[in-house]
Amino acid sequence: MRIITSEPRRWHSPAAYLYVLQLSGSSLAWEYLRRNASYRKDWTRRRGIDADVPLSQWQLEAFEDPDLDARVACPIWRLEPERRARLRAAEPGDEHKPFSLWTIPGAKRLLYDGRRLLLNGYARSDALHLTLGNDVHDGAPFEYVLAPGTNMEEEWRGVQRQHRMLAERESPASATFPRPDRVALMHMRALLALDGSADGASQREIAASLFGEEITASNWHPDSELRAQVRHLLRRARAFVAGGYRSLISR
Repeated sequence: MRIITSEPRRWHSPAAYLYVLQLSGSSLAWEYLRRNASYRKDWTRRRGIDADVPLSQWQLEAFEDPDLDARVACPIWRLEPERRARLRAAEPGDEHKPFSLWTIPGAKRLLYDGRRLLLNGYARSDALHLTLGNDVHDGAPFEYVLAPGTNMEEEWRGVQRQHRMLAERESPASATFPRPDRVALMHMRALLALDGSADGASQREIAASLFGEEITASNWHPDSELRAQVRHLLRRARAFVAGGYRSLISR
């Protein structure tokens, strides 16, 4: 006798992956890392008493729940110093804007790593990576810090990128989204294909979900371009899961 269960599948229609089209590189990196079986195992192990689970291999400052997708999760990545804009308190003055945590759009997470207070934020396709001085307070004026050295130019570009997001406010205009490019579409399709494969779907079933049953029925055969596309998407997704996600962080 065959028993049919109503257990939900882990993958869904393309509509369930539309949010991927608007993710920043750092958020995309999280979508791939949370599908890494070894990371999920480390997440489980780290709950144990005196569990010594290294974080460095995942390029994270703290573990994040892999069951949370990028719309909810706010991972804090371990970045090079020039990739994090540094803030400190400033003397009151007309030229200094007040720091306001609550007006920064999108999800936010604060972490004290024993030395510094790190702030990450994610809104649409933007990612905020800040290091806050101990004297920075909500509503008080602040200024950016640039350390003298060979990386000052890169630091300044990072400050400019971060300032655009920090200065942004929630508004009706912020609810509009740019047209997704081909790279964003590739990531959406790659994640769907990966979830389908993990759920036991055949490559033909994945193609039907991605491109429609009618197109798949007309064009699917062992040497078809459609099959090659599905295989390519699976290779790309598995490479990102295996460590390639690091190339997406802070983009």
